[in-house]
Amino acid sequence: MRWADADKSDDFVKQKLKLNGLSGDALKSNKNYKYFKQFVDIKEGNQRDVWLKQEVSTSDVWTKLGFGNVKTQEELTKASLTTVQSRNHTIRRKLCLSLVLTPHGPRKKREWKVG
Repeated sequence: MRWADADKSDDFVKQKLKLNGLSGDALKSNKNYKYFKQFVDIKEGNQRDVWLKQEVSTSDVWTKLGFGNVKTQEELTKASLTTVQSRNHTIRRKLCLSLVLTPHGPRKKREWKVG
């Protein structure tokens, strides 16, 4: 999707898809939501690819996502939910769970075990 590759914002894409002002069930039930979801998925993949190419450490990704002070599973859950509520989509939570908590990165400074 060209918008994701051009690094357009969520708000820009929502406006183009006539999704601006919608949230929750109203957003998800809109016929254009599937295109927004596709955009978000591609954008997330692009961000992960950039971090991997730049060999960004897990610790640095963790900090970029706003989880620098998290020490326990309870704090992680709280921080993830807070992050999700502060954004238009679940990008940070999904990136955190798919990139930071799994051991696939060239350099890793912290070991995190959740669950």
